[in-house]
Amino acid sequence: MWDSFRRVRVSSRRCSTSTSPKPRGCRGATTDGRARLRRAGRLLALLLFLWVTEPAPLAAADHANWDALMTAGAAAVEEGRLEEAERAFREALNLAGEGAAGELRRATTLNNLGYVLHRRGRLAEAEELYAQALALRQTRLGPEHPEVAQSLANLAEVKRARGRVEDAERLYRRALAIREKALGPEHPDLAQTLTGLAVLYAGTGRGEEARALLQRALDILEKAFGADDRRTLEAKANLASLEYSLGRFPEAERLYREVLAAQERTLDAEAPEIAGTLVALAEVLRSQGRSGEAVSLLERALAIRRARLAPNDPALARVLNDLGVNLHALGRSEEAEKALAEAVALEADAGLPLATRLPAVLNLAAVLSSLGRQEEALAVLEEAAREAEEAPADGDLARLWNDLGAVQYALGRYREAGEKLERAVATAEAAYGEKDPRLIPYLRNYASILDALAREKEAQRVTQRIEELGGGS
Repeated sequence: MWDSFRRVRVSSRRCSTSTSPKPRGCRGATTDGRARLRRAGRLLALLLFLWVTEPAPLAAADHANWDALMTAGAAAVEEGRLEEAERAFREALNLAGEGAAGELRRATTLNNLGYVLHRRGRLAEAEELYAQALALRQTRLGPEHPEVAQSLANLAEVKRARGRVEDAERLYRRALAIREKALGPEHPDLAQTLTGLAVLYAGTGRGEEARALLQRALDILEKAFGADDRRTLEAKANLASLEYSLGRFPEAERLYREVLAAQERTLDAEAPEIAGTLVALAEVLRSQGRSGEAVSLLERALAIRRARLAPNDPALARVLNDLGVNLHALGRSEEAEKALAEAVALEADAGLPLATRLPAVLNLAAVLSSLGRQEEALAVLEEAAREAEEAPADGDLARLWNDLGAVQYALGRYREAGEKLERAVATAEAAYGEKDPRLIPYLRNYASILDALAREKEAQRVTQRIEELGGGS
């Protein structure tokens, strides 16, 4: 059994500085606690199990081959070689055998193949494979078996990822009930289901319920494995990330510092886990206005990652982005530009999708604009905008249109700015809904450009809407 617990990664990757100061504020949109909560829910890693082998009678040669393929597939997953893992598990399906034992081996193989496809973003295929594995296990093991609970949890996770919240909650609840009955209320396997359900709640605004579940998972793992065990520390980091998303920065800081101290006691000084915790802790400090401390942590994290990764590894980009944001907050904008430009280049060279690259792109443009280099900022944003034409609405995309309009405003291109700022409002409405306070900065910028275009009645209507959303005059 391969436990794939991974902790929440804090992901506030935005630069909250203005792209260009304007009357009433043509500026980069900011995020609030709810936006952070939504990101926390999205970014908890896959909470699935991968089985390597399952003892059951099989012809000796076929058993050896099936076992070898399953072991090879699991090793490939551990090393991130997902295409190779998929091939191994597909071959293993043909060697699962017949009868009850063969069906159980087939269920194990389907589960593992589903996991790989899930990791590769092929959610519909993964869901079908998980459903097949679940059906086989229910038939052969009975509806209350712990392995049925695991299949339920995997299926719940992929449904959550596909936005089927009610189905996912029902499956998680059933998996939890089976495990509690079969294993007891303090068995470590419960922590996985509790965490998955917490992710679901965090992503749907049920932060307090999510917090209670994560605290229970942490308590279970700490009792079972000790305070310094990897699994306990991952659970504590999950709770820290949720506290951050709820705006409880001192509590998040305390938890992350406890995780970091334990990692420093038990791991090599350049362990990648330490770098991850440094990045998360730095974001919490930034959110409290402590960018100087954040920079020190990020520089250490960057040194760890540079020592372990290839110079062109896109995993460096996250640290560089956050370093750039904090350097800019300290007024060190030239250094910020250098860090952000490297982040943008790394992600572009790696061929990452726009949704992944956009935060660093927006931050680089914001820094260039703050340095008075509006034409360069415009070029960066226009290149991203060409890619974004068909992208689904979300907060980052709304900010792209907003920031592009703000730079065009700064260059005196009011008509174009008006079009982009109107589009920013529409995109934000599609992402958040028409009555969400997160619309306020977009509406303010749109009101500014309407004033500049002498469209006074429209500007008044937008201003009235801002007031209705609680944005004041």
